[in-house]
Amino acid sequence: MSAGCHHHHHTEKALSVTLAINVLLTALKWTAFVFTRSSSLFAEAVHSTFDTMNPLVLWLGYSRSRRPRCEQHPQGHSREAFFWSLMAAIMMLTFGAGFTAYRGVQALVFGYVPEMHWWAAAIMAVALVGEGISLLLSRRALKGDDIHRTKNTTALALVFENSVDMLGVTLALAGYGLFLLTGQAVWDAIFSLAIACLLAGSSVFLIRRNLSLITGETASEDVCAAAEDIVRRTPGVMRVARLVVTMSGPEEMRCSVSVVLDAPGLADEFRTKAYEQTTDEAVYWTMIRVARTRNDIKERLLAGVPGLVSVNVECS
Repeated sequence: MSAGCHHHHHTEKALSVTLAINVLLTALKWTAFVFTRSSSLFAEAVHSTFDTMNPLVLWLGYSRSRRPRCEQHPQGHSREAFFWSLMAAIMMLTFGAGFTAYRGVQALVFGYVPEMHWWAAAIMAVALVGEGISLLLSRRALKGDDIHRTKNTTALALVFENSVDMLGVTLALAGYGLFLLTGQAVWDAIFSLAIACLLAGSSVFLIRRNLSLITGETASEDVCAAAEDIVRRTPGVMRVARLVVTMSGPEEMRCSVSVVLDAPGLADEFRTKAYEQTTDEAVYWTMIRVARTRNDIKERLLAGVPGLVSVNVECS
């Protein structure tokens, strides 16, 4: 199985498992809230509800981004994954953070006192284990990439979602646990606000990340350096004037390169051809030679840079 197939397999598995776990944990968290009326448990129940929706949104974007090219979209639909990842992040910010913050402020202002049920704390402990399993699978989908530079926004959104879920469950468990231990409802309200801040911070990071990718972020420095080295070593190329590799999807890149050909070498060969043949034939041969160099650069880049789907070469 190729690296790309492994990549798809891990991402799809992470999405499926995250969705299944979120559905189960959402039901458990809402059950805990109904019996306790805890603000922090409400925050986690709302959080899980939107987390259950997020994998569906991410799955939609992931599936649509893999559609084949068509007449209206000759470059494919890869960038659509960035758009739907952006939508998932906005949902987390507006609904997840918004609802939890509202409930926390309401609890502080009106002094709501939740019910004491120790089994509710046990539910949150189970939830912590479930979120940990989801985090491990989503982290595996990144295949060891740096989260600050990865282009797989679907897996990145899952990693952040599951990381925030674990921290959110921990905060909810701490807030409700302190209430159980001290009888002070203020702890429950304060930790629900902490969960809201956590959701807002992670959402803003993902929004900024996806906006950068949608607007045409360059590929990693390693990829650009590897592509430039391939072009530089191509016969007939004297130097690379400009090379840009941009992301066109989570797993696709496009390259635009401008090179300066070996003018002295071409001139010597042109004079030799002009001496042996007619001038028109020599000019035609030179044009063929430039075209072959351009095609050679394209073939070498497409073969040497994984994920590269398009190359535009300018010669001077």
